[in-house]
Amino acid sequence: MPSNSFSAATVLNLISSLKSEWLMVFDNADGSPDLIDKYLPPGNTGHILITSRNPAHRRVVNPKNSLEVTEMTESSAIELLFKASGLDKISSECQEEAKNIVIILYYLPLAI
Repeated sequence: MPSNSFSAATVLNLISSLKSEWLMVFDNADGSPDLIDKYLPPGNTGHILITSRNPAHRRVVNPKNSLEVTEMTESSAIELLFKASGLDKISSECQEEAKNIVIILYYLPLAI
């Protein structure tokens, strides 16, 4: 078998055998939780981050480890965008463009 062809099970076993911590990310996982469930490595040495608009994904994790991130207000979203951008001086034209950007991003902090 060529060294670059591994099954999902092989990779999951390898990940679960790691002695150091690891992070696995499932971004925008809006399908069925069963799709993710089969790719979760056994054990508890690592961390898994699932971003999804599907609340059913909460069943994949311990409820105390689940956090719902809701939309921000428009002004808070714009403030976060400017803070993340590192801009010091903000023109009215920049303010208007920022408003358009946060609208496109649905005021979601993770997207901003």
